[in-house]
Amino acid sequence: MSGRVRMRTRGVCSLSSRLRQVGLIALAIEIAFAVRILAGSLLAGAMGALWFVALMSHNATHYVGAHDPQIAGQAIGGRASSGF
Repeated sequence: MSGRVRMRTRGVCSLSSRLRQVGLIALAIEIAFAVRILAGSLLAGAMGALWFVALMSHNATHYVGAHDPQIAGQAIGGRASSGF
C-alpha cells in the first residue's frame, strides 16, 4: 500500500520541487533587473543575482527545499516591485 502512495505522490513532490526552483530563478532574474536599474550596469545586475542564488543555495538549503510557497510569493512580489 505504501509503495502505491509513494508512486502517486512522487510526481507531485517533483512538481513542487521544480516550482521552487523556478521561483528561485525568477527571484534571481528580478534581482538582476533591479540592481541593473540601480547600479546602471549589466555586470552589477548579474553579480547581484549570482550572489542571491549562492547565498540561498548555501545558507538556506532547508528553506529553499521546504514545502512553503514563500519563494513563489517573493517572486510575484518582486515582479510587481521591479515593474515600477
